[in-house]
Amino acid sequence: PTYRNVYCSWEGKLLAIPWDGDQFNLFYNTVAFGREENKKAFKEKYGYELNPPETWEQYLQMAEFFNGRDWAGNGKLGYGTVEAWQRGGYAYWWWMAKFAAYGGVYFDEDMNPLINTPAAREALGITVKVAKFVPPGTANFGYPETETAFIKGDAPMVIQWSSTGKAAMNPETSSIAPNVGVSMLPGVMMDGKLFRRPVLPTGWAFGIPKYSKNKDIAIKIIEILSRPENALKIALDPATAVDPWRISSFDSEKWFTYWPENEKFGKDFVKVQRETVATGLPDLQIPGTDEYLQSLDTQISFAISGQKSVEDALADAEKEWNAITDRIGREGQKAAWLKQYNSMKAVGITYIPWNK
Repeated sequence: PTYRNVYCSWEGKLLAIPWDGDQFNLFYNTVAFGREENKKAFKEKYGYELNPPETWEQYLQMAEFFNGRDWAGNGKLGYGTVEAWQRGGYAYWWWMAKFAAYGGVYFDEDMNPLINTPAAREALGITVKVAKFVPPGTANFGYPETETAFIKGDAPMVIQWSSTGKAAMNPETSSIAPNVGVSMLPGVMMDGKLFRRPVLPTGWAFGIPKYSKNKDIAIKIIEILSRPENALKIALDPATAVDPWRISSFDSEKWFTYWPENEKFGKDFVKVQRETVATGLPDLQIPGTDEYLQSLDTQISFAISGQKSVEDALADAEKEWNAITDRIGREGQKAAWLKQYNSMKAVGITYIPWNK
């Protein structure tokens, strides 16, 4: 329903057909997290057990711990984690993964940007700190470079689209298969409880141009590719980089047996994906979305590179967002945003103010 009702519908009308249910998961190297030497050293330093991070603070501590350490026991010093910060949207998505967990959404109901709030600054602050513990060149990493750094064993953790899980478990492309684990993105402790709000960055959908001369053939192709059996086959295939988007795909027991060398991964993988899509924050989808995204992405990059402080970068992004809104038309933008926000509220997503 999230893909159908939020991404592919407008005012309750279905305008496109879901295809590739993008979402972010956290993948980790089970050797790094399972070695007794690592577990002992980590607990001595931080005072708690080494397990996949449940909070962003733990994620930062684990990145610090693993960085510069022979965490795989192969004589090679690795990095702490890997993210993608290439200009053009990536830095924005990886920041959004943290921002959402702190309760953030894009605007309030009066179209005021919420990207310069305490939650937004905390999320960017963590990203800037993580920059000390990533491989060289991460500022230019996109999807393939980030995936490669993980599956070749350079970093023990990665925040990535679900398709990386398939690549990591494929011995033809991965140096770490089958030693792969998966968990939901870290969250934030609020009122003594762990709050998680992962993200659903980008995603794909089928549509047919109104000027198409072959509408009947086009809709037939969409129908064939959307059939439950074909949707599942495509989602399982590591060569496709397509993530599941149908309920029937998540319900299939084939996930449990697809990787016999690591059945736990299959069970965890589908469980994490199901929970993520049910609670994840969708991308912004109003007129001017790409302008908003590129503006904020640029300012986040300035903060990561040290060209601006976190505070200055987000303050400048806030000014630019207001300028974009005013140029396009504030009342029209507010109406469009409220349509999306109402669809998000229908699946349980609202703004949650956060303070330390």
